[in-house]
Amino acid sequence: MDLAFGVFKLESAGIPQSNIFIIIDGIDYVKISEIITQFTGAKHKIYSTDEIQDLRSDAVFCTSLVLFIFGHGDEFGLASHKIITPHVLLNAIQESINIKKAIIYLGPCYSGIFNHLKTIGAQDIIFIGSTNFYSSISSRVSEQIANGEKTTWIANFFLLGTFKWFSAPEDIDGDGEYTIMDSFKFISVYSNRIYENIKKSDFPYLIREIPHYHKRLIKLGKRYKMYLNALETCKELRWKKLAEFYQSTLNNMLLEIKTINRKINEYLKIDLFNIQESWISSPEKALSITYSSGEVK
Repeated sequence: MDLAFGVFKLESAGIPQSNIFIIIDGIDYVKISEIITQFTGAKHKIYSTDEIQDLRSDAVFCTSLVLFIFGHGDEFGLASHKIITPHVLLNAIQESINIKKAIIYLGPCYSGIFNHLKTIGAQDIIFIGSTNFYSSISSRVSEQIANGEKTTWIANFFLLGTFKWFSAPEDIDGDGEYTIMDSFKFISVYSNRIYENIKKSDFPYLIREIPHYHKRLIKLGKRYKMYLNALETCKELRWKKLAEFYQSTLNNMLLEIKTINRKINEYLKIDLFNIQESWISSPEKALSITYSSGEVK
């Protein structure tokens, strides 16, 4: 849905469908195609990563590349079927000799892995990431799509801000031009405001529910030990049915303990230990690359 919304906003900005290339590292192409059609009102060709050579020949006329990357990341790069490391991605761009300018917007977790690369050469290559070495965060949003109706989904709000800027660019620094640096500044403020609101709305939950969860865990821990001792006694006395009852109860308690711990960890991770601070690899180049009328120059 993030991808479909992005395609819709780019086309809304006047970028022709022939200049938009969709590459999916997955298997459910039919479902993905249906969602894109729902958001945009038109069918689009989708390339698989196995068809990358076809894509290169189809896109050979492009001298500027703006690459939006969705999905998951990890400490080694992009979490695709075969990990795409920063070096592999950078090499693929540099080997496309027709490309003179390349701007890569990274929505996945740990996108800072793609910072500090050797991009020196004839090409202008800029990486812009949603967060450095933290998990990226998504939030429930409602946005208007091609049919005029509002659709709700859990969106990566860095990419959401990215497409909002491209569909309605703003001159943030006031130099009279819409530059890639303007996009970076806009997206950074936009995504941090959303994250700030998430933390504000979650804070009352944290101070109310986390202590409640801890009390529940203590009670469960005591009951777990009691039932575990009872189970051992039943096994010794060969009370099969009673042992089965205690074992089933222990399994249910263990499942509840895991569920509570997961909830606590998720909230603490997002609200206390996560930092959503976007970054840009080549700020000087970003100041000189402009965007207008659907073109990057």
